[in-house]
Amino acid sequence: MKLSFSWSFLILFVALILPVDLPAGGSFNKKDNGWEFNNSNIYFANDSCHLRSHPDASGFCLRQIPLGTPLRLMRTWKNIDGSLWFQVQIYSLEMIDNNTLPIRGWVSV
Repeated sequence: MKLSFSWSFLILFVALILPVDLPAGGSFNKKDNGWEFNNSNIYFANDSCHLRSHPDASGFCLRQIPLGTPLRLMRTWKNIDGSLWFQVQIYSLEMIDNNTLPIRGWVSV
């Protein structure tokens, strides 16, 4: 009886501690694309940056983001056609103050 109790305690301990390293959606593999700033998750919009409703070129354009606007990377998505998309949140107080436009969406890399 004592042996089965110790094994069940060990299994419970491992099951509770092991997933601590994984986010809720599974493993996140962050790749360095050469335009990351200071090893953080803050990026800057390029000159043709459109915030879209979903990660596809046919997605509804929510707003156009001006050049140099800081964006916080939330997650990545790779389409079947191989295009890479980032879900971002606008990280600029000037653009967040305008409550009528969304501040989260998808941008193409």
